[in-house]
Amino acid sequence: MSSKTVVIAVDGSKNADHAFEKYCEIMHLRSNKLIALHIEDQLAIPADQALTLSESHYEKICKEHNEDIEALKANYRSKAQRYHIEKYEFRSLLNREPGVLICEFAENVGAIQIVMGTRGLGLIRRTVLGSVSDYVVTHAKTPVTIIPMAAN
Repeated sequence: MSSKTVVIAVDGSKNADHAFEKYCEIMHLRSNKLIALHIEDQLAIPADQALTLSESHYEKICKEHNEDIEALKANYRSKAQRYHIEKYEFRSLLNREPGVLICEFAENVGAIQIVMGTRGLGLIRRTVLGSVSDYVVTHAKTPVTIIPMAAN
């Protein structure tokens, strides 16, 4: 059986963690390769500090950002190992438009499926703000599975 690639969008949120766990529990095929895709937020530097920020403070912010990414990477690697997923990798891309990046990445790696959680925005907020999952469902060239949070 040949290896097929599945891309799962992750960000460390409860919704993304839930989607990752559910995918691993009920959908993953041993022959498939799983790529956990993280879209990095740009560094948050307040506008009033951007021009006066010292080099050492900037380096500290960068270091903390990189440590956060490494912790996220380790967290999902641990989950993949717990589910005995052998063909696994974690990829992190710089933020642009997350929906666009997810679709482009999945197409570039020849993914057979995109899996993602949903933030559960209400209809009005989703209509006004849009949502990454709506964008991906509408624009992806491969099947998309949205895994909602379980009802409490």
